[in-house]
Amino acid sequence: MVRNGTRMLGTLVSNMGGLVGHTAPRSPRLALTLPFPRTPPEHKVIIVGLDNAGKSTILYQFLMNEVVHTCPTIGSNVEEIVLRKTHFLMWDIGGQEALRSTWNTYYSNTEFIILVIDSTDRDRLLTTREELYKMLAHEAACWAPVDTVPGHCQLMS
Repeated sequence: MVRNGTRMLGTLVSNMGGLVGHTAPRSPRLALTLPFPRTPPEHKVIIVGLDNAGKSTILYQFLMNEVVHTCPTIGSNVEEIVLRKTHFLMWDIGGQEALRSTWNTYYSNTEFIILVIDSTDRDRLLTTREELYKMLAHEAACWAPVDTVPGHCQLMS
């Protein structure tokens, strides 16, 4: 289980490199003509993995920096997380076998993928690998960086 969601999200910001917080240079004239304040962009992150891998626990670890008990996700959970003025829209997508075929509907505009692997479920590692390969073969997801995170284990802080 992730102990420090802020540290992990900071790593996510670092891994995204120049994408996060990058804006094109503004001209002084343009800045004077805009009547509304500039809102920071949101970066879409999806959290995927097989059922019971720990995806929701990791999402709420990011959000509240504490471990919460969750029930199986039917569909998805979405939360906005702000770290260092960077906004992340984080989608926790249900991992039950019947829901995995819908994962591709979430790939559009995804900038980063977190793959949660249940470190205690060795019997389904091949299934996890197959799902990862399907995801990476999809046109909308193949360019997004992927970070793998072990679920159901205690990470040292």
